Amino acid sequence: MCSLRALLQNLYKHASYAADTASLTHYRSQHLNYQPDFSENKVYTFDYETTLLSGLPEKGLARAGIKIKSKVEISGIGPKLCLIRVHSIEAAEYNGVWPSSSFSRSLKLSQVLTGQLSSPIKFEYGNGHVGNIMAPDSVSDDGLNIYRGIVNVLELSIKKTQNSYSLQEAGIGGICNTTYAIQENRRANLVYVTKSKDLNSCEEKVQIVTGSAYTHPCKPCQQRNKNSRATATYNYKIKYTRSEAVITQADVEEIHQFSLFNEITGGNAIVEARQKLALTDVQKQRAEVPPKEYQNRGSLQYQFGSELHQLPIHLFKIKDVESQIEESLQELVEATSDQLPSDAPAKALKLLHLFRAASEENYEWVWKQFSSRPAYRRHILDIIPAVASHRALRFLRHKMERQELSSWEVTQTVLVALHSSSPTRSVMEEATLLHGFAGEALSKSSAEDISLALKALGNVGHPASIKHIKKCLPGYAAGASDLPLRVHATAVMALKNIGLKDPKMVQAITLEIFLNQKIHPRIRMLAAAVLLETKPGVPIVMTLADAVLKEPSMQVASFIYSHLRALGRSTAPDLQVIMAIRALSPKFDRSGYQFSKVFRFSIFKEFLMSGLAAKYLVLNNAGSLIPAMAMSQLRTHFLGRVADPLEVGITVEGLQEMFAKGYSPDRDWETDYDFKKILKTLSDWKAFSSDKPFASGYLKMFGQELFFGELDKNAIQNALQAWYGSDEKIPSLRRIISSLQSGVARQWTKALLSSEIRHIVPTCTGFPTETSFYYSSITKVAGNVQAQITPSPKSDFRLTELLNANIRLRSKASLSMAKEMTFVMGINTHIVQAGLEAHTKMNAHVPVNVVATIQMREKSIKIEIPPCKDETNIISIRSKTFAVTRNIGDLAASKTTPVLSPEAVPNIMKTSFNSDSASGETQNIGDRQSAEAISSGNPFSSGHSSSQKEPFVQSLCFNASTFGVQVCIEKKSVHAAFIKNLPLYYLVGEHALRMSFKPVYTEAPIEKIQVTIQAGDQAPTKMVRLVAFEDPEAQASSRKEAIKKVKKILADTDDQESHLPKLYSFRFKSAHVHWHNFLGDVIPPGITVVAQAVRSDNRNQGYQATAYVRSDAAKVDVQLVVVQLAETNWKACADAVILPLKAQARLRWGKECQDYRIAAVATTGQLARKPAAQLKVQWGKLPSWIKKTSTAFMQYIPGAALVLGFSEVHQRNPSHEFIVRAAATSPRTIDTVIKAPEVTLYCQGFRLPFTLPSGPSPAYETRDITAWNLFPEIASQIAQEDQSTCEIREKDFKTFDRVSYSYSFNKSCNLVVVQDCTEHPKFIISTRKVDSQSFSRVVHLNTTSVNITICPASNSSLLVAYNEERVLKHSGGSVYEKGNVKIYKNGKTVSVEVPELGLQKVTFDGVNLKVLHLLSRLLLAFCLIPCQCDRPALQHSLQRCAILQVTVASWMRGKTCGVCGNNDREKENELLMPNHRLAHSCSAFVHSWVLLEETCSGGCKLQRSYVKLNRNPTVDGEESTCYSVDPVLKCMKDCTPIEKASVKVGFHCFPKGTAVSLLEWQKSSDKKSAFENVVESVDADIDCTCTGSCS
Repeated sequence: MCSLRALLQNLYKHASYAADTASLTHYRSQHLNYQPDFSENKVYTFDYETTLLSGLPEKGLARAGIKIKSKVEISGIGPKLCLIRVHSIEAAEYNGVWPSSSFSRSLKLSQVLTGQLSSPIKFEYGNGHVGNIMAPDSVSDDGLNIYRGIVNVLELSIKKTQNSYSLQEAGIGGICNTTYAIQENRRANLVYVTKSKDLNSCEEKVQIVTGSAYTHPCKPCQQRNKNSRATATYNYKIKYTRSEAVITQADVEEIHQFSLFNEITGGNAIVEARQKLALTDVQKQRAEVPPKEYQNRGSLQYQFGSELHQLPIHLFKIKDVESQIEESLQELVEATSDQLPSDAPAKALKLLHLFRAASEENYEWVWKQFSSRPAYRRHILDIIPAVASHRALRFLRHKMERQELSSWEVTQTVLVALHSSSPTRSVMEEATLLHGFAGEALSKSSAEDISLALKALGNVGHPASIKHIKKCLPGYAAGASDLPLRVHATAVMALKNIGLKDPKMVQAITLEIFLNQKIHPRIRMLAAAVLLETKPGVPIVMTLADAVLKEPSMQVASFIYSHLRALGRSTAPDLQVIMAIRALSPKFDRSGYQFSKVFRFSIFKEFLMSGLAAKYLVLNNAGSLIPAMAMSQLRTHFLGRVADPLEVGITVEGLQEMFAKGYSPDRDWETDYDFKKILKTLSDWKAFSSDKPFASGYLKMFGQELFFGELDKNAIQNALQAWYGSDEKIPSLRRIISSLQSGVARQWTKALLSSEIRHIVPTCTGFPTETSFYYSSITKVAGNVQAQITPSPKSDFRLTELLNANIRLRSKASLSMAKEMTFVMGINTHIVQAGLEAHTKMNAHVPVNVVATIQMREKSIKIEIPPCKDETNIISIRSKTFAVTRNIGDLAASKTTPVLSPEAVPNIMKTSFNSDSASGETQNIGDRQSAEAISSGNPFSSGHSSSQKEPFVQSLCFNASTFGVQVCIEKKSVHAAFIKNLPLYYLVGEHALRMSFKPVYTEAPIEKIQVTIQAGDQAPTKMVRLVAFEDPEAQASSRKEAIKKVKKILADTDDQESHLPKLYSFRFKSAHVHWHNFLGDVIPPGITVVAQAVRSDNRNQGYQATAYVRSDAAKVDVQLVVVQLAETNWKACADAVILPLKAQARLRWGKECQDYRIAAVATTGQLARKPAAQLKVQWGKLPSWIKKTSTAFMQYIPGAALVLGFSEVHQRNPSHEFIVRAAATSPRTIDTVIKAPEVTLYCQGFRLPFTLPSGPSPAYETRDITAWNLFPEIASQIAQEDQSTCEIREKDFKTFDRVSYSYSFNKSCNLVVVQDCTEHPKFIISTRKVDSQSFSRVVHLNTTSVNITICPASNSSLLVAYNEERVLKHSGGSVYEKGNVKIYKNGKTVSVEVPELGLQKVTFDGVNLKVLHLLSRLLLAFCLIPCQCDRPALQHSLQRCAILQVTVASWMRGKTCGVCGNNDREKENELLMPNHRLAHSCSAFVHSWVLLEETCSGGCKLQRSYVKLNRNPTVDGEESTCYSVDPVLKCMKDCTPIEKASVKVGFHCFPKGTAVSLLEWQKSSDKKSAFENVVESVDADIDCTCTGSCS
């Protein structure tokens, strides 16, 4: 019965509540006042409680936070104006394990907060909305924000007609998306309001994000995963009457969640904020308003004040900033005077904190006090740039203007300060300083100054720098095209960092550069690389892909295709270019390695939302063997951001030439042949861009170029001068030697704040919560060195004299590093700090103490090192996570509690090491993985706890007891994954790693470690122990046994080969190799190395290595034997035998070198009837560690091979053999087979970056091929195959790049066949007809010192003149050699060789048979192009048409010009004219290379003239007048054309009404850079007749 009654009562309650809710709208229609308000002359008293806690959400882990209880009085003091007063404040701190610990009351914090909130404030309030807030100036920003937290609870937007709705509502955190749900209890006159705020969805979010200058956001990553989320829920109970509505209770819960990894599967740390506001009393009385002046202090939104000045890892009172800076600076200097302590980075951060609180006057005082003291000065100049404010920039600017900073100090301070500062208006005003310096440098003619300025602008990366950079970009400034190529490249690369801040502008610039085919291909490729770094949208990527399909340069096309393809394979969320890849032609897949390419390897783990990528860019130049430029970049994805921690680049322009012909210093460019005068006759001739440095390189870290250097001819010449010249001419060299003799002591210290990333947002309580990351380091290098040189250097000392001197060098140095990474999440104000702190500290100390004695004449080196007597930590890393509370009122009560408390797990720091105690943690975790986790590559199960609670402890030592030392690596780890098996929980806890040197007990003390190296005839005298093997009988027996084993191996190999498919059959040449047992029995060692521990009892302890070399013309034997100095039979033997066509090596060690062995044989042969080579590696018994390492390495082979284009076949291979076979299928491709014990891989058509020697194999029996010159000979053959030949015939020609054209050459003028087109040309070859009725021609070959002329004689032979002196007369023989020039005849063909200049061979046959003229006319009926018929008989008949052939060396690629082309393996740019424009027709191209003469008396009666188009085309909707942008051949004055030819020319057009005259156009310089509007055919004169007065 009772149960039924209870059920009926419940049903009645539910029905009544439903009726009340349904009538809410009815009551609203009666105009009830439910909008909360505070009536005038009433005081509303509330109990207020706020709580903030930071930590991990699971129980059993430590948290930190605060709780504040107080009384809040709100009074209505006017229409829509209220006064709020806070009193009776009680503050408590929480620091302990949640939830078992309790809050501890903090009297000092209560007093501090009472002082902050002692003055009441006013605020506007009406209809539930908070307006302006007014307070006296005495109320601090922090105190006012706490008030904002209270009145934020009062902000309500209640609609009259809706129960549920969403809107954008103002609050303390900004204007954010808010959802309301309203219910009413009519009987109790109560309204229940619930509102939820999404604090990630805000129109005006209040936050500060700083310190991300070295990273940039990954927007797709942030869209897929939020590392930071925040929500807030408000629950209100409002009591209403017809006259007013009052909030009787409000509960607020706000959660801020942060995840290092995937927010769902990675684990989260949280900051939880709660507020409770409960009405306790309402009194009818008038509130007392303090007689203070109230100022408008803003709205409800949180106002940032001192948050950025307050570092979250320090809390202290600043009373006298100057004295505190002095004290902190003194502490830092003392800490860095010796080995760096682990807290040195923390001391540097404390000093940074003080500098941020200081004024410019304080800076000046500190500078005046300490700038003259080097140790203090260094730290000041390290810390001030990290302040990252306009005050710091202004201070540095003043120091620069007063010239108080050196150039190096300016470089390392101003640029770092600018880059670290946020681009506010005040900062940008100071940044104009740098732009002023850059503008000054850019106005100079020095390429070095310009490059340095561009690199500086690139490091800063501000968009304001673009206007300065444009001055050096081709196509953007009139003089930019005249700058060196390396300056253009530097200017383009300077846009990279700017693209992170203004991608649209950089995309527009780089895309325009890329699409301009007139710009050098290398610059276009760099522009495309920078463009793709900005992550352009699909339209731009498709524009790139479309341009590649029409791209004339194979270098550019290959680079873009491989780049897009590499990006398309990436797993990173921000790189998706698959659509563009599909649009590209697969033909680019077949481009060889002589073309520019991009290689990219990346990995991205979704469950970690982290990734790593490595990119390698190769920019080739004209298809040379050595890339012109290579860049390697490492990229990381983490926390929704992207960083480039490392980038290295190298340029090797001209290095291939130096390798090919050797180094020779440049001579002055003054020649017997006036190249400049001749080249002036060509139209706007330009040399190809040539970079002076042989090699240059740079190093970037996090996008900042830190180091740059280059090796040019001047540097080489200076080195040669220093080596061979007197030091009197080089004063600095003398000073260095004198300093070394007297002793040099140096110390360098660098403090660096590498990263300071801060994200600060307000909470509902009025306290800010901060998530920040700090990475600070101090590096110290200290050392002293002293040299004793005997005999002592004299005043005219030369470095070459060191070869005969004895040098004793004593050096003591040390490298110390202290680094600290700190992650903080929680409350951070200058009043209180409470939250999580994860500290990772790394200390490294590498001592070096060496005494070296070098006797150059005796070829002896002795090195002495002190023994290891004490344990020395080389590197130690320790990481721990704490819950931390600090308050400014009671700093002594600061408390830190490990998040993973000692009660939860054993204290691992007290656990002793045991080398056998390696925990099976990894296996246990693996056993718990689910099938889903394994298949997805996620080693973490979704939230399940791990059973591993015991600490992981491991110690591994590598014992070198011979030298009394061991290297030990010790690892300790305990983490919270046993609570929840997520990635974040593996980091939480305590981890330690240490590597150290430890002494090892020996019978007698070791006094020193001594290494002696002796070469030459004295090598045997330094042997401590004679090397001897077994007795002769045993040795002979061993030899027989070895022969049997070898025969068996060969037999087994033959059996295995017979069972393989034909594809893998391999026929070897019959070269046989005999091993020598021990060369020491017949020859003395060539070098002896002894490493010994010198003991106090003088017993021998250590190792001795002796090397033996015996060689003759056909064979080289090399042997290295290592023995112990103690009388043991352990030995290590390395042997090698090198033959012209075969080489083999073996490594043996153990007892008498018999326990373990590895052998390798490299030989030549045939694979599938193709010339091939094979490398075979075989092994016997091996140590277990080698087996494990090789097994682990082989796991990566199939994947790497797949990336390189290999395929895998299933085949059983011998278990102790590894074979690589390569067969040449063409001059540039090989078929490759790799046979390993567990896998067989093959690749067909693998492209090589060079050309293999083709044709029949050379007759090695008749050539002087030895073991010593085999490899140089192979390299020489490859270089010969890489040469290029141009053929000039009567009516056609074939360029160096094997492109054929049909054209009849001019009859009376010299034509440039080929010339060196570098900045200083060294040769030019030209030709012209003898007369218009014959095929005969004259050839001129002019070099810097020689003029050679070849012309026909009347008897159809050829005459040769060397500097106008006839050579190769009939009586004088058929060969003439002088200097580096060789001229010889072979029948009627003359050949000239000048290999030093790159002219390998020039041949000319001077055909003068009129029958050929008739024959060619007959053959036209059968073949369209002479000399290129497919019919063998016709082709053979016209072979004599080839009258001129020019062959240039491989290192001349891309350096020639003329009719033969630029020799860059690009077939689309053959028609390159002297001004580097592409001709529109073959005739226009040939005409551009005609050499004109000043008068018509020489036979050439032509001149170049710009022409006007004989019609008026419509351009851009207007009738236009057009003039040619390139000149056309026309007859000279008083000459009449007798033969014309049609040429296609580009025309630039003007609106007809504003067009200039033709004369004005000819004089204008605009035509050089003018673009072409139309292309038309016009007539050019090719032969003329003149009167006697022509000119």
